[in-house]
Amino acid sequence: MRMPMEELFPFPMYESRGYPLIVQCIGHSSWHGPHSISRRDSEMCAIEFIHDGSGTLVENGRSFRLAKNDVFILHHGSDHTYSITKDERLEKTWITVRGPFLTNLLHLYGMGDTYHLSGCGDTAALFSNLYATGKAAYKKYRHTQRIAFDAALILHEVINKIARRNRAWEHTYHTDTAQMMQYIDDNIGREITLAKLAAVGGYSVSQAVRRFRRDTGLTPYGYALMRRIETAKFYLTETTMSISRIAGRLGFDDEHYFSKAFKKRIGMTPSDFRLRSVSAPPAL
Repeated sequence: MRMPMEELFPFPMYESRGYPLIVQCIGHSSWHGPHSISRRDSEMCAIEFIHDGSGTLVENGRSFRLAKNDVFILHHGSDHTYSITKDERLEKTWITVRGPFLTNLLHLYGMGDTYHLSGCGDTAALFSNLYATGKAAYKKYRHTQRIAFDAALILHEVINKIARRNRAWEHTYHTDTAQMMQYIDDNIGREITLAKLAAVGGYSVSQAVRRFRRDTGLTPYGYALMRRIETAKFYLTETTMSISRIAGRLGFDDEHYFSKAFKKRIGMTPSDFRLRSVSAPPAL
């Protein structure tokens, strides 16, 4: 039996006590079978990407075959075993965390009981970035609050991508409308022009707006603003990002415009929302 090859970057969890995301470890593993890991009532949450190989995951009594470009999620409190036989190998990048951030993010996207997703090759670059970020953080500064902030942003991008496989609107809306909604979700922090959006759906600008409004009851701008505000609410309650940084992250011109738009939809300023929702740590 060959020993697994692993490069691990553990972080001291005591420094992040009280934060919504506590990064326990980031790593890259190459297993040659047989090999397995089992946990009962897991105290951590993990998300892992398969670069190559195959294996088996059993989580809370459900069994899944793992293959290249799959993502699997090990939920907090779950019983799970993932393993490979003597004839298998498995190469993966992963992160283990504690705190409510990842669990709440999964529930926000309707993935609280999702364990395995196949065909997630479009997240490979994000997991590579996560690994590189962890490696740099470990070697340069080992600052757990800093790695938590960087990891939170990458994890949000990962979950946003894989959640589309579970999104109800992909089945209830017209295909072209779903594609336009997906484009908005993918570019939530960037400038979204009607011309680009119409090209995604294969319409003229006027046709795209009519189709979008007919299927969703919202204009493209209204949908984009709704998604930005929803994401802002999550950042306000589950991260330590400053309000100005959240505004920039979500594509608002400045903090004042963001606060005005947020208050108009939610009935209070972002600062008041954060204070009423959670007792957040100091902003980074």
